[in-house]
Amino acid sequence: MDMEKGKRVQEVGKPTPSKPKGQGLVEFALLLPVLLLVVLGIIEAALVIAAYLGVQHAAREAARFAVTYQPPQGACLDLDGDGVLEDGISHDPDDRAPYPVCPVDNWGNPAETEEHYHARRVELIKREARRAAAALRIDDSCLGDTPERFEQCKDRPAFFGVLVWGYPSFLTDCNADPSQCLDHPGLEGLPVRVMVVHNVEIVDPFYRAIIPYFPLQADTQMINEGIQVGFGDMPPPAFDSGPGYFGETPLPTNTSESSLTPTPTEPWHTYSINLDVEHATNTLPDERGHEFVATVTDELDRPVAGARVSFSTDLGGFDYSGIEPLYVEELTNLEGQAPVTLYGNEPMTATLRAWLDYDGDDVWDAGEPYDTATKAWHVSGPHITVSDHKVIPLDYVYADVMDHNPTNNPYRLLWCVISGTVTSQVLQEPLNVGPDGNLTDLGFEIPVNSEGEYRLETHVGGGGCGDPDLIAYSATILVTSMPPDLHIANISWPEQYGDELPDGVPISLTMEIENLSPTRVENTYFDVDLYLDPLAPPPFQGQVGTVKQWLLDIDAYGTQEVNAVVELSSGTHYLWGQVDTSNYIEETDEDNNVSGPYTLTVACTVNSTPYGDDFNDGVVDGKWTATQIGSPNVYGSLSESGGLLNIDARGGRIWGSGGDENFYYVYQSISGDFDARLRVVSVPTIRQYSKMGLMVRNSTASNSRHVMLMRTDYNRSLQFAYRPQDGWNTDRAGNDLRTSVPVWVRIVRSGDTFDYYYSTASDPTEGDWAYYTSVTVDMDDTVMVGMAHATYNTSRNGTSQADEFVICLPQQEVGGDIRPPGLRECQQLLHARSFEGNPDTVFQHWNAGGPNAFQHQSRYFTEGSMSVRLHASVGSYPDCPVLSPYLYQTVEIPAEVYTMTTMVVGGDRLVAGPVGSGLCSYPGSVDADDSLYLRMRDGGGGALGTPTEVVSGGVVSETWGTFAVDVTDAVDPYNNPGESVQVYFYGDHDGDYYGTWFYVDNLYCEVCTEWPIPPEEPGTASIGGEVRVLVQGIPRALQGVHVWAYSPGGNFYHTVTIQGGAYHFYNIPPGTYTVYSEVWVGNELRFATTTVTVAAGERNYNVNLFLL
Repeated sequence: MDMEKGKRVQEVGKPTPSKPKGQGLVEFALLLPVLLLVVLGIIEAALVIAAYLGVQHAAREAARFAVTYQPPQGACLDLDGDGVLEDGISHDPDDRAPYPVCPVDNWGNPAETEEHYHARRVELIKREARRAAAALRIDDSCLGDTPERFEQCKDRPAFFGVLVWGYPSFLTDCNADPSQCLDHPGLEGLPVRVMVVHNVEIVDPFYRAIIPYFPLQADTQMINEGIQVGFGDMPPPAFDSGPGYFGETPLPTNTSESSLTPTPTEPWHTYSINLDVEHATNTLPDERGHEFVATVTDELDRPVAGARVSFSTDLGGFDYSGIEPLYVEELTNLEGQAPVTLYGNEPMTATLRAWLDYDGDDVWDAGEPYDTATKAWHVSGPHITVSDHKVIPLDYVYADVMDHNPTNNPYRLLWCVISGTVTSQVLQEPLNVGPDGNLTDLGFEIPVNSEGEYRLETHVGGGGCGDPDLIAYSATILVTSMPPDLHIANISWPEQYGDELPDGVPISLTMEIENLSPTRVENTYFDVDLYLDPLAPPPFQGQVGTVKQWLLDIDAYGTQEVNAVVELSSGTHYLWGQVDTSNYIEETDEDNNVSGPYTLTVACTVNSTPYGDDFNDGVVDGKWTATQIGSPNVYGSLSESGGLLNIDARGGRIWGSGGDENFYYVYQSISGDFDARLRVVSVPTIRQYSKMGLMVRNSTASNSRHVMLMRTDYNRSLQFAYRPQDGWNTDRAGNDLRTSVPVWVRIVRSGDTFDYYYSTASDPTEGDWAYYTSVTVDMDDTVMVGMAHATYNTSRNGTSQADEFVICLPQQEVGGDIRPPGLRECQQLLHARSFEGNPDTVFQHWNAGGPNAFQHQSRYFTEGSMSVRLHASVGSYPDCPVLSPYLYQTVEIPAEVYTMTTMVVGGDRLVAGPVGSGLCSYPGSVDADDSLYLRMRDGGGGALGTPTEVVSGGVVSETWGTFAVDVTDAVDPYNNPGESVQVYFYGDHDGDYYGTWFYVDNLYCEVCTEWPIPPEEPGTASIGGEVRVLVQGIPRALQGVHVWAYSPGGNFYHTVTIQGGAYHFYNIPPGTYTVYSEVWVGNELRFATTTVTVAAGERNYNVNLFLL
């Protein structure tokens, strides 16, 4: 037993065998996927939650931006007009402008339409949402920034879309038909709704196989700043908070008011309106008018000031005339009252309505508060009614003579003065009424020069106005002076040009302005516009004439002339004229101010250049040189008669081998390209090869290279020939062409290419010319062009005749944008300057390297949430590689550059040490040996100029600073327009233990042109100042506003404002000038004018204009 016990004890004390080692690993392996899924699920959930907060933030920020109602209509957020925004330059006033969109390029457009403005604000709202969502993982290649793109991309992972709804009017039902409110920012005082949708892309492949993305949405509603006044008892509209975009109960929304402080919105009231009487009766003729007063009160019976009350009537009129208008609007005063007077001209009863026109359609609708009244006009006994009681001289009106006793016929009808400029007179005698005592529709003309108050009277016997035999009288007739009536009688040009005007020549156009009225325009300016090929026929709102001038005063039935000088290119042009374009003068007829179109045919003619000659003056002009080419046996003379040039000369030949020529040559020297034309009327007939025609020669040497198009007597043909080199034989350019005379021959030079044309038309248009062939001859820039005459006989003279010689030069471009002195124009060349958004989008434009030497990160940034970091070393000591970071983008130099164009590269930079420990570069280390450089390179990567140090690693400040490097000399944009160059940043490292990390953000590459200000010229003067335009009640300095300066009977100048609203007219003649400026803001014309006198040497830059 002891032995057994001992054995048991020994067994008990024996170590217990352990589990197999692999069992734990198996269990861990089985649990690991579950743990990973849980961890990854937590990460995915965190990403979704973060995205949810980001989407909420984006919708809220977009709605907050929306309700600020910025920018104002017509305004551009590029405040200084330099084409650069968010550029990181501290002195740029628009540096913090959010995602700008400008109406026109980098300028504002005060004439911006409502439709364009609303579309622009919607785009701004959507861009603000995208900006606020910078931290989200978004696929920018398919943004839902339009409803169409939204539908196209909505099912993609990383999709981001924005929808905007706004009330376009108070009465629009956006809930019944949301499409009519989609992509509208909402009017002031009305709701706007912003919905942001984002598909959060699932990162983990396992979860992504189950669900590729998790959809999120945020929906925010706010009220736009401003108010909608006068909608009475109608509740304000609102968007329903129904199902979300995904068709389910939406995620929690942010329906809140703006965190900004908006303009207080007027509370909604229930308004009432009451007329002071229900029925009024008046007796004609003395009681034509009756005043009605409408009172507007709220639900507490308090008067409402500033309410717009609409009035309508079915008879009579709200004007002294008694016939119009039938509808007027008046604002209530502090007592809530809006008075109006209704006039009648004959016995009748009118119904008047007063109401609050909520929808602004000028028609009363059910639901709009209103009140009605009636007005009756009565008469008793004999009376006279008149069709119109507010007239001007020479108006034709009608009178009814009523209830006169026919037994007292005949009567006298008198025009009687109460207080006027014309004495009383008899209108009709005798006047016989009918058996019913009436005579209706008696027409008469208001006497000329009448002005004041008059009435009609009927008398029996021979009594005059007011005499006892008075039977009846009319109500007072008010005769106002006849307004002027301005009209363009004619637009003409010099008769010498006939029906075809020459191109490239200053042509004086004369507009004859006439006043068709007996009333003088006195002490008042009015403008005259001349339009050449306008975009739309005048009158057209906001369209300024090619030429604008100002006139002061015009006599009754008088005329004035306006002269304008224009230069036209070949082709057909259309000319219009308009007087009183800006409506300074109230006129009798406002529809006859436009004259046109006049069709102008412009072509290359004998008058186009000083070289042309029609030979009509009977004297050979001194511009011609006649010479002998070759042997001295050449003789000749020139004369003009009957509109022809006569050449009487002899000479051996032109077709000499090796240059042995002698002939008579009449020429002028012309430089550059040209178009030469000659009409050959006759040629010499001495020998079969006698000829005359058009020749271009390099020199007068007998063996000179030349190009000629001659008419020969032999076979009556045109001969196309040339000598390609001095001393060579003359060759044919093609076969001779048989034709009769007269005939036009033509040679067109373009460099060293010479084209042959001919025409048998008497006055060829462009379609009448027949092209024959071209040759290439290397000639000097300045050559001789003229007429060659050869009789092929050195002893006998022959005669030839020419009708016209025409030289046309290449047309210079005219017109185009006005670029005033001092204007600074800039163009941004870089894309993705602030590195915001998806890395694929950023590095679509940028190239970065080398390996491990850069990072697209969000630790430091100036705007948005991203920048690029360039560092020189990374890793753990002692295996510390020396890195070569670089960052570059290829840009294209604009095609339009000038000698004063500059190119500048700049942005924000920050210096910091490496982050964390165990790195080769010590955290927070300072190493002045490390530098960040900028170097410009050509499109192939070749160096341009020397590198410039942007910043060194000597100071680790971890604060942003700016830099700007002028690279004009290195790139030379003037001599390299349209070329590609690289903006190349790189860093270096000296291989020690210290390193520097450089951050860059908000980079830019600007090409700028500042148009030079001319130096002061002695004896001249200058005018300038600042133009401010009233936009939404705020004076604003706008760029691009037109300004004119005009000296009556003198010079006319035109410019536009530059940055800061400044304008200048430099070095103009001393004198008195009318300075005028105008611009359309929406549908309203803003304008201002002033007069200034400047003496020689005076520079007055304080002539400011405020356009109201």
